[in-house]
Amino acid sequence: MKVLLVAILALSFCGLIVAQTQPKFGSKQFSDQLYEKEAVLAKHSQNVLEMLQGFISDTDKQSGNWAFDREEKFDDRIGEILTLSYMYQEMVDGRDKKIAKKYLILSCASAGKIGLKSAEEINRMLPSIKSIALINEITQMRDDVLNVMRLLEVCKK
Repeated sequence: MKVLLVAILALSFCGLIVAQTQPKFGSKQFSDQLYEKEAVLAKHSQNVLEMLQGFISDTDKQSGNWAFDREEKFDDRIGEILTLSYMYQEMVDGRDKKIAKKYLILSCASAGKIGLKSAEEINRMLPSIKSIALINEITQMRDDVLNVMRLLEVCKK
């Protein structure tokens, strides 16, 4: 099981599982793709939350809550990026766009750090969970974080 998790994470980081064209930074396509990926992440996050309200062990509940909290911190940053990105698209003054782009880049960098740390911590926590269904949902949530982070790579260019 651990070998499989390591292989999936390695492929996820290498970008071998899902390859796609990166949209232009700050474009409508960037914002729309980020919104879609965040919606998928929110769905899996909600699934984890619902599972935690069911009949699972205290250890699984504690680990699941911990993973959910990590994802929520990342999700807060994504909301900030979405807001800035949609505002950036509406701006017409070059000076305003330059300032907004600076904050958008900073938000992306911050989200990237939080997302990477979240994924790493979730990986360390996964082996302590006994519920296969919860493992699957938390793994999917972690993979969603990594998918969003791949999209955020465009911020570095």
